[in-house]
Amino acid sequence: MESKTLRIVFATLFTLLLVLPIAAGGRSEPEDLLPFHDQIERGTFANGMEYFLLNHGHPENRVVLRLVVNAGSILETDDQLGLAHYLEHMAFNGTELFGEDELVGFLESLGAGFGPDVNAYTSFDETVYQLDVPLEQDGALETAFRVMQQWAEAITFEPEAVERERGVIVEEWRSGRGAGRRMFDQHSRVLFAGSRYADRLPIGTLEAIQSFERDDLVAFYQQWYRPDNMAIIAVGDVPLEQLRELAERELGAIEVPSGRLRRRSYRVRPGGDLQVSVASDPEASGNSVGLYFPQVAERQDRRSDYRAALIEGLYATILNERLRELARDPQAPILGAGVGAARFIRPLDIRVATAVAKEGQSTAALELLARELQRAAQFGVTAAELDRARARFLQSIEEVYVNRDTRQMAALADELVRHWTEGEPVPGIEAEFELYRTILPQITPEDLREVAQRFAEPEDGAFVLASLRSGDQTIPTEAEFAAAVRAGYATQLVGPVGAEDDATVMTDLPEPRGAQLVAYNEAVDVSEIALENGVRVLVKPTDFSEDEVLVSLYSPGGLALVDDADVPAARLATRVGAQSGVAQLDAAALERALAGTSSSVSLFLGRNSEGLSASSRVQDLELTFQLIHQHLSEPRFDQRALQRVVEQELEGVRGALASPEGRYGRRFQELYANGDPRLAPLTPEQLQAVRLEDVARVHAQRFSERSDMLFTVVGSVTVEQVRELAARYLATLPPAGDPEEIPPARYLPPTGSLSEVVRAGSEEVAQYSLVLHGDYSWSRRENYLLASLATLLETRLREELREAAGGTYSVGAGSWRFREPDQLAFVSLGFGLDPARIDELQARVQAVVDELVAAPVSPDYVERIQAGQRSQYNEDLQSNAYWLSIVEFSARHGRDLNDITAYGQLIDSLDAVALHRTAQRYLQDRNRLEVVLLPEA
Repeated sequence: MESKTLRIVFATLFTLLLVLPIAAGGRSEPEDLLPFHDQIERGTFANGMEYFLLNHGHPENRVVLRLVVNAGSILETDDQLGLAHYLEHMAFNGTELFGEDELVGFLESLGAGFGPDVNAYTSFDETVYQLDVPLEQDGALETAFRVMQQWAEAITFEPEAVERERGVIVEEWRSGRGAGRRMFDQHSRVLFAGSRYADRLPIGTLEAIQSFERDDLVAFYQQWYRPDNMAIIAVGDVPLEQLRELAERELGAIEVPSGRLRRRSYRVRPGGDLQVSVASDPEASGNSVGLYFPQVAERQDRRSDYRAALIEGLYATILNERLRELARDPQAPILGAGVGAARFIRPLDIRVATAVAKEGQSTAALELLARELQRAAQFGVTAAELDRARARFLQSIEEVYVNRDTRQMAALADELVRHWTEGEPVPGIEAEFELYRTILPQITPEDLREVAQRFAEPEDGAFVLASLRSGDQTIPTEAEFAAAVRAGYATQLVGPVGAEDDATVMTDLPEPRGAQLVAYNEAVDVSEIALENGVRVLVKPTDFSEDEVLVSLYSPGGLALVDDADVPAARLATRVGAQSGVAQLDAAALERALAGTSSSVSLFLGRNSEGLSASSRVQDLELTFQLIHQHLSEPRFDQRALQRVVEQELEGVRGALASPEGRYGRRFQELYANGDPRLAPLTPEQLQAVRLEDVARVHAQRFSERSDMLFTVVGSVTVEQVRELAARYLATLPPAGDPEEIPPARYLPPTGSLSEVVRAGSEEVAQYSLVLHGDYSWSRRENYLLASLATLLETRLREELREAAGGTYSVGAGSWRFREPDQLAFVSLGFGLDPARIDELQARVQAVVDELVAAPVSPDYVERIQAGQRSQYNEDLQSNAYWLSIVEFSARHGRDLNDITAYGQLIDSLDAVALHRTAQRYLQDRNRLEVVLLPEA
């Protein structure tokens, strides 16, 4: 459950989601209207509730429901600020059929987890209830629809529940406090000035939250939660007839209240001169500046609107490519920048150009943005830039089209939510694929230049929003930012001089070498290929997605085999390589060479291993193997890439030291590392001392060892296809040395009981973290029991700290374990809270731990854990990503691959006694690291 605010508007935006913008209004001919997805059944029940139903089989045996209420914070009166969000919370605290504290537990018993599967959010304009339910158990589908009916008309608002939930909402309000929120509040008053949206943030005010009474909630519920102000959306592996029958029976039968629905719409009217909002805060984690161009949102249901959206998307893609290249220059005033458009609130579309500015260079960063927007408006784009952007768009839509049957049903349901609330068209992927293929070739550079003109009129209702960290830098005035914008637009410019080369990743292909099929496991359909240089390749063909191939590389060693003095260089090595390019191609040339392809390769250097992850469509699989070969045999390291990575890291350190949460996190990391430079936060001195030759040397040391490399390939491939590619691109990697072993640990986590309080920040906000750790006995069953214990611990802490005490908005618990070089197990938990309640909630945490150690829990908890695990496992079995990870994990640990399909037996074997004994092993007599964040005052 959450209050959906606009914080993202002012966050660091490296990638902006381009939603369909609005073309000019006016009447349209019927043939210009976009079709509606012909597989979706839509209609209106007799009571006025609209419905949208879709039969979709991925994941199998599951249904996704959305109840959309056309009521959000914008409908609140001045004394109701936060009431819509408070009401949303109460839906989980008791209905006529599900008593208080029963609903979430019951849904968990069906395998629907609180948070990922059972949730809701409140925005300015609507409230959306989300329910994703596995259908393995009899009656689950009927129950899911019944829950939606209960939320729509039968929330009980028991007085005791209202009071308990008040504390949870206060803590949610508290969790959103800090520099980002303070600056957001200032910007929103400028951006939405004169509009009701300026003072209707969904979370509300603390004063209002603390004063609401039950009758206030009931009155709002009765006024706005009515069937003619709602829509029900159902997407699932269920026949349409069955979805329709249940929806009509449960939702269509809700009685319509007397009186007409009078739901007023509110508008924001952009326009006027350039306006500037400068917000600074000593606790800000970074510096961002942006130009915002708002326009009234209009219709988006015509082909002409769709064409306009594609043109805007192409423009943003080209400008972002230019901005990425500018950001690669260490002398540039920006660390990153992006251009795009989004609908942040229902009545307003905003074109945005933002940049992350270096310390003390915010006006220069804004001037750079304005200059590049003006360059595009004045000179347009080159034919080569447009061709690359077209290729990227075509590749992306083809990928979605080919895999249309395996799209996640939750994404389809959320698309229908946007259709009902914002008018986003839903023509269906088949129609969109044809629109892309028809429209994209017709778009010209002149079309993009017309879009660019809309980013070149800052004096016509544009806004400058600057969010800066005060402290060491001087904060520019509003007038100085306005002058920077005008200077950027007034700069004498020349047209874009982009490289137009036809670079390729690999020109001289190596001759294939020995690659033999040596083993096959029929139970899981996994083949093993041995290469003559010692590399192993595991292959699992699947049909979970029509056209997806995933590749991983695992090699033991990692930072464990790096000398302490070289650790800072090693921790930056793969990032420097990624920003340098590969072989003869620098980063910009590589980006151009890969335009329109699906190939992606990323290297990592971890605690005890190094490797890579890659993804591709089948048509680009050979290119992906070429990239892998080049990354491992001819990595590239540029000095300016190192400078940029170091500058990014230094900015991260400055932000962390300014932010209370950052200081807290760094201190926790220091304590946990216990002197190990591989885990401790990097310091400015360490970063500035890193040399390029050290980066290249450490990278070569870790990625040149072939004899212990394990590649895993999963997806739409054949074994022979992979064998041929491995023979040419992996077997030809030069062999080197003998397999490596992880040495004994030079550092261990802190022992005993270690507790520390970090004082930072001006807000009355606290954070609590606890890690218990100690020896471990590695086995498949023990790994499973440890993970199950973490699930139980989180459930009990949520019930105790959130639901019973109203002391936190969210609590998390988890576990992890290591096998090498020492077998260790860790259990962690953490949550935010009111500083005044730290002693009380610490005691409650300990009481939960003591309870789990003292006696077995009731069978109900075991059943809920098992249901969630079965649901997740059944979904995982349909995922390439899961099979990639589990096949690799099994191979690297010498586990029988047959055990993969026997996971259900582990779930069936779980009982309360086993959980109790696991709690005794890992929750008592352990080393203890406890860190608390409290405000400075």
